[in-house]
Amino acid sequence: QSMLIAPNSLKLFPLYILALLKQKAFRTGTSTRLDDRVYAMCQMKSQPLVHLMKMIHPNLYRIDKLTDESTIHVNDRVVPQPPLQKLSAEKLTREGAFLMDCGSV
Repeated sequence: QSMLIAPNSLKLFPLYILALLKQKAFRTGTSTRLDDRVYAMCQMKSQPLVHLMKMIHPNLYRIDKLTDESTIHVNDRVVPQPPLQKLSAEKLTREGAFLMDCGSV
């Protein structure tokens, strides 16, 4: 078997590279306007790492099946927290309601 042995810190590296290549700043061969590309590059250079990671690989939450398992207490109120889903087309269904958090509008 030919398996690539890599440390745990590099296991998601290919995923992040593919996600980066889909960003407007690095798209090639598409009709992305120059202004949009430069804006995306400036955003990437100036964003904090936490926001940059959300922009590159957003979080996906399923909001139609909230449970009491993961709740937080805010001002004496119980607020259910949606579970974080894997960012994959397999997780999307027609019956579900989802929220994608990419950090900005």
